[in-house]
Amino acid sequence: MFIAEQAQGVNWVKAAPKVQTQVNASISGPRKNSPFFLMYGFNPKLAASPLPHPIPIYANPTKLHYQLGKNLTEAKLNQITSANKNRRPATPYEEEELVMVSTKNFPSHFNTSKLHYPWIGPVPIIKTNNTRQTYTLALSDYPELSKIIPTFHTTLIKPYQPNNDNKFPTRKLG
Repeated sequence: MFIAEQAQGVNWVKAAPKVQTQVNASISGPRKNSPFFLMYGFNPKLAASPLPHPIPIYANPTKLHYQLGKNLTEAKLNQITSANKNRRPATPYEEEELVMVSTKNFPSHFNTSKLHYPWIGPVPIIKTNNTRQTYTLALSDYPELSKIIPTFHTTLIKPYQPNNDNKFPTRKLG
């Protein structure tokens, strides 16, 4: 049950219907209409009027629901377009291919300083799951990672590029 309180000079029992009407009369982004309009076919008059306003006897709910569905579909398509703007296609990998693994989500004791290597590897791929775009890696060379599940999404791995010894003869991997 709603309990009446005097908080900061407002009697919430008397104010609740007005607040509820204002919330139900507000226009939401994806729907492009207020909930009140979608139910009754018109928006309520929130200000006091000296003249009575006519209330339509019947508003066609089918047309309103069709328009609501159209607005929600349009909002969903806009959201999909925005979400896919910065996505890149996944790189297909094969089993036994060497890759580098991101240390982004590794335990904190593994990457203790900001100067740690952001990628470790090369690590061979044991198993591929193309439907989920995940790859199981052989992390046996890294005993400190023995307690994590060795399956990674394609966004957390990248192809291994071996060192060009002619250009960089003294470069060694960490």
